[in-house]
Amino acid sequence: MTSEVYSHVDPKLITEIRQIHDNFREELIDIVAHCDLKPCLRNNPGMAQFINQPEIFVDGSQKHRWFRETGIMFDALNGKGKVADLGTLVPVCALMLKELGLDVTVVEKFDLYGNGYRPIVEFAKKKGIHVVDMDILSDQVPAELEGQFDGTMCLAVVEHLSCGPKRVFILANRFLKENGVFLIDTPNGSMMGNRLHFFFRGENMELDFDNYNEALPPYTGHMHCFSPRQIKVSLEQAGFNVENIFTAPRKISGNRNLKSRILESSFRIVAAATGKKHLIENSVKNLWDRDIVALARKSTQNN
Repeated sequence: MTSEVYSHVDPKLITEIRQIHDNFREELIDIVAHCDLKPCLRNNPGMAQFINQPEIFVDGSQKHRWFRETGIMFDALNGKGKVADLGTLVPVCALMLKELGLDVTVVEKFDLYGNGYRPIVEFAKKKGIHVVDMDILSDQVPAELEGQFDGTMCLAVVEHLSCGPKRVFILANRFLKENGVFLIDTPNGSMMGNRLHFFFRGENMELDFDNYNEALPPYTGHMHCFSPRQIKVSLEQAGFNVENIFTAPRKISGNRNLKSRILESSFRIVAAATGKKHLIENSVKNLWDRDIVALARKSTQNN
């Protein structure tokens, strides 16, 4: 199956990744189903809609994003090396990378989820994944982990943070060996849906305000949405050279309809009439895609 979702990954690799996912899918769904994730509701009441649908954590609409990011990281490391997955929750990408032959460590602050999360941790360990219980907002990296990884990744994490992404990007940099690679994805704040939502309602689409209003601190739902420019700047400030940054759809879908094409043409006309390059870059190229994906390499220069 070909799609813009997978445009940056070899189709043969996607087929292999999909098969790996199918092999552990049912077992992991069953494990998630038997986890007591109710403690999560204190900090994110909106998770209630997912607790009775464990397949969403393993096989939901985001699985195509997981396949894509797994393929990008595998290719970036030429199929070998050590990877740290920062802010993991359910380790779907970590499991797929492990089965592809990489040495994988997951880093997560597990007490946010209570003891009910423990079966997922034990499943990851059984599959040969190393587990580190650590707050990724901490300034401290254990000495035995600093500079030990060929790759780090932070997937669907920075939109949840109570601070800007630069802090986590600096931490990811410290885990890396010289010339190591970092993969990050996050919802695309520049996409048309977010723009129209803010235009008509004056509100941040990524923030479920009712959910946020009912939660106890620290809130763990979506709080922010970023533009590709903001992610690129944050990576550079954290000591990375950005090798590739692009937007991508999250779902496999058909061609855009006539209304979408008219809206896109309108943005191109406005961009051309105003002569503002950033309108072309941020409004046209990134108009429809749900995700921002960036691959960066640890800079050899001093930060």
